[in-house]
Amino acid sequence: RKKALWLSVSADLVSDARRDLRDVGAGRIPCFHLRESLISEDLGKKPGMHQGVMFSTYSLLVSSNAEYSRLEQIIAWCG
Repeated sequence: RKKALWLSVSADLVSDARRDLRDVGAGRIPCFHLRESLISEDLGKKPGMHQGVMFSTYSLLVSSNAEYSRLEQIIAWCG
């Protein structure tokens, strides 16, 4: 697999997640924050997001609007 999900309580910890990846020798793996994408976007088609580590907070994980939910977006991205 070329995709992973990193969940955290705080959005401020994304930099720590990137540092931890570097520390274990996985610094070449892209790590992106779900918050940087619109809830309606197909993340698999977004440049730089077709593989890597998706960082999300628990509160973002359960967010939604009238048409879309972040959980459905994440599931679609994971495949």
